[in-house]
Amino acid sequence: MKYYKVKVVWPCGFIAYNCVASQTSSTLVGVSSHLLSRQQSVMNTAARLIFSSSKFQHITPLLCQLHWLKAPERIAFKYAVLMYKCLHGCEPAYLTDKLCQVADVEARQRLRH
Repeated sequence: MKYYKVKVVWPCGFIAYNCVASQTSSTLVGVSSHLLSRQQSVMNTAARLIFSSSKFQHITPLLCQLHWLKAPERIAFKYAVLMYKCLHGCEPAYLTDKLCQVADVEARQRLRH
């Protein structure tokens, strides 16, 4: 049986990003900053693994080159996309039925006058 060593950088990065970023979704809105820093640490380690860089190299250029958002930014982005899809009818009814505009809330109506 023969074994071959294959080094493919992009698909490996894509797989690493999907594994890490799938855990950073809109369901993490409101989690503690400690958990967000742990999530960011895992993403940073995945980026360093993809680029074979040292832990002393700045991480921001690597994340930019991969087009990755930091953990809090990704959560805000996923939440904004979810709200956009709900408002435009692209999400199931059980999500869109739960939404209401701020102007429709009685406690907020007095702020308009």
